[in-house]
Amino acid sequence: MSAFLGPIHHWLYNKIQLENKMTNEVASLLGITEEVDTKFEHLDIRPLEEIIDESNIHGWLQEKVDLVERRFAFVLSKATVDGHLQQDVIECIKRFGGETAIELNINSLKDVYQIMNDLLLDGMPCDHVNSLESEEENKIVIRRNNCIHGKYYGEYNMDATAYYEARKAFMDGVLNFTPYAYIEIDSAYHLVRKDSVQIMVEEHDNILRMVKVIRHECKKLMNGEAPDMEKWAKLTDFVGNYADAHHHGKEEQLFFNVMEENLGPAGQKLIRNGMLVEHDMGRLYMHDLKEDLKELAAGTEERRLDAIANAISYCHLITRHIEKENTLVYPFGQKNLSEELMNQVNEDVYQFEEKAYTENTQNRFAEMIREMEKELY
Repeated sequence: MSAFLGPIHHWLYNKIQLENKMTNEVASLLGITEEVDTKFEHLDIRPLEEIIDESNIHGWLQEKVDLVERRFAFVLSKATVDGHLQQDVIECIKRFGGETAIELNINSLKDVYQIMNDLLLDGMPCDHVNSLESEEENKIVIRRNNCIHGKYYGEYNMDATAYYEARKAFMDGVLNFTPYAYIEIDSAYHLVRKDSVQIMVEEHDNILRMVKVIRHECKKLMNGEAPDMEKWAKLTDFVGNYADAHHHGKEEQLFFNVMEENLGPAGQKLIRNGMLVEHDMGRLYMHDLKEDLKELAAGTEERRLDAIANAISYCHLITRHIEKENTLVYPFGQKNLSEELMNQVNEDVYQFEEKAYTENTQNRFAEMIREMEKELY
């Protein structure tokens, strides 16, 4: 590393600060912020040039790497059950990853690889922790040459399992609204293009996040509050343009139609008399909900009950619908469609996603979810 302060030092310092922020998020969730700050030195967050010892740049940065790794290890030691991270901690870190991704531009596997190097703290640059092992059209394999994190967990009689679970949760959050995935396999980790079903299952998770927000707003209506029309407009926009046009659009145009055409009476019945009927029911609930809210905002109090009924009916419908698709419909299609047909579905979905990226669809609704669920946490 250079003896003079330069871009590489700021790059490393930014990664140190990011891991510290993630540590603070988890500590806050667990209610141990004061304990962490008492046990460990506080990390100064001022600009690097204001605080670094320029006579010992490498040593100063190494100290900060050790500090944030020790803080993170301590916090994760408080967040494990049988050596694995608690689910609420995983969700917290995933949300943090999603928030970190707001300003990122991810359009290729190489972008993901570069972003990982820019965000994740893996010791000092001279440690050469990671190297690119192979690169294909739909997959990149990165070799972990050595684990520099494990030594920080030995103090708590742990290996680095919790750290790598946290790392995966963070990257899952970063890549949530992209067609790419981060997969840990032994000593290597893979960046891959998700298949069509994986993309749609993750969209289900995003829809269920917004269902929680809808239910929260319904509680306000039950308590007699006036509808927040700006917030409800965003919720119905999400349902109409993300859950329906974007997500159901892929299903109906690119996956379900192939199942109907190629899986005989069973496929036709499952799709036409099941999934498509439920899609239409959801649209009806949303149409009526918008009319109810408009009338309620204008002073027609009796429409309050109708608004709650339609909103909650939609929540119940879409929750059950998602469970059916995840556990029955999608697996049925994957198992019974030929490899050639599934490859075509994957390619069609990928093109659909690329077009949506040019229209900022994924990023717009990712930001909407993050903003609207803040009131829940």
